[in-house]
Amino acid sequence: MSERWVRTLCRDVFKNTFSQLVRRMWVHQALRMMEHTDLDNTEIALHLNYSEESSMARDFRKELGFGCAEARKRLLNSTPLELIKQAFLLVLKAVPTILLPLWYGNFPFGFDEVLNSAVSSFC
Repeated sequence: MSERWVRTLCRDVFKNTFSQLVRRMWVHQALRMMEHTDLDNTEIALHLNYSEESSMARDFRKELGFGCAEARKRLLNSTPLELIKQAFLLVLKAVPTILLPLWYGNFPFGFDEVLNSAVSSFC
């Protein structure tokens, strides 16, 4: 199995680059550690091999649209997977409705179904 094959598979199947998928997995793992441990953000970043906490915070902002401190607050009412799905829905809602049929094909149902379909295939 070559690196090129894995990168092509990620792009074709998951519609993301390999680095985007890895970043999403690290953010999900960090969210799970926030939920299930008493470690602070710096300790979590070090456990996940980030060079520093600010690198992890940058990945959180890229994936979720908010930083680590806000994620901890939101974890009181949501699961890690719910936070990732909510962030993905915000991105999709920012895409003009007219572009969605081009992006996902011509769906014979409404906008909410397109969003749900996109979230289930993406997350």
